Amino acid sequence: MYTSRIKKRLAVSCTAVVVLTTAGSIAYAATHDNPENQSGVSAELRTDTGASAWWANGRFIVKSESGATGDWKLQFDLSAGTYQNNRPDIVDAKQEGKRVTLTPKGEGGKAQTWGTEIGFGLSGDGKQVPKVEGCSINGTDVKGCSSGDETPEPTPTPTDPETPAGPTAPENDRSFAMDHASIHVMWKRSEPSASIKEYEVYKDGALAVTRAGNLSPMVNIYDLKPDTAYKFKVRAKDNAGKFADSAEFEVRTLAESKPDDPTTPPPPPGNGDSPADFKVNQSSYSDAGRTLRNLDVEWKQQAGVERFEVQVNGKTTTLYFAPDAFDKSGLVRQPLPIGEAKSGASFKVKVRAWVNGHWSDFTHEQTVTIR
Repeated sequence: MYTSRIKKRLAVSCTAVVVLTTAGSIAYAATHDNPENQSGVSAELRTDTGASAWWANGRFIVKSESGATGDWKLQFDLSAGTYQNNRPDIVDAKQEGKRVTLTPKGEGGKAQTWGTEIGFGLSGDGKQVPKVEGCSINGTDVKGCSSGDETPEPTPTPTDPETPAGPTAPENDRSFAMDHASIHVMWKRSEPSASIKEYEVYKDGALAVTRAGNLSPMVNIYDLKPDTAYKFKVRAKDNAGKFADSAEFEVRTLAESKPDDPTTPPPPPGNGDSPADFKVNQSSYSDAGRTLRNLDVEWKQQAGVERFEVQVNGKTTTLYFAPDAFDKSGLVRQPLPIGEAKSGASFKVKVRAWVNGHWSDFTHEQTVTIR
């Protein structure tokens, strides 16, 4: 009997537990003298760098000083957003409001000596960086987790290349009132510009127009009231569905002129000073397997010009501010994106200038047929 007890103790003390985990976790070998001891479970939170208002990454390290344990409950709150369980093979995750509960899933979820790694992602709402707060495991505080009043120091680790941040916010770029009933909205493109699917322009909180991301960053808003301030916001949306909003900005329409009021005479008609040497050519380029096309417009610089208006097929498509458009040769040269225009499509183009307080005549209309 004495001999069998010695053999039994030797068998227990020499037992080695080897755990092989899936990708994204770590493999640990645990040697312990008392595998039946279920006490001493603890956890540590580690957050990754590169968090944004749209996405954050991190992981919990669940440890047991005495070996494997299958009975633990890890709970915490999210400051915003939704918890994404990257280890459904070893833990179950349940979110109710901001409260998240993690529990082990069978034998595979048992915490091993020196730690089982549970990776996760936090999908944000675009308003604030999502954070994990107020963590506890079996009623014990989790190391590295804030109480909600402070931000835990992140562990420097590379940003996951598969979860890039969303686009930067567009910016108002000298939007102005064209007359008493229309406003020209212009904005600076978001970055990375190649990933932008479309821009949405909101007027007084309501969607007014959507413009493709590869077109010029400007639109005209019509049918407005005279001498009225309107609030605008531009939203950039990328191909992954993430978006960013510009700061809200205000533009007021001009007061309506009254022809019978001698103090406010109607603006004079075009006086023949239309842009000279007007030319239109076409060009194309490839982007992500697509063939995109431009209408390359060109005309001669004029003194006293504040801006130019380009019309395509009878509709105003863009306006250029003169100081930005001139090059050293004394010409205005600008590409006008027209997207994936098919061969054989025709475009009628003309230009006029705002000079000395009025619009000039249009240039002679030119027709370009896509080759």
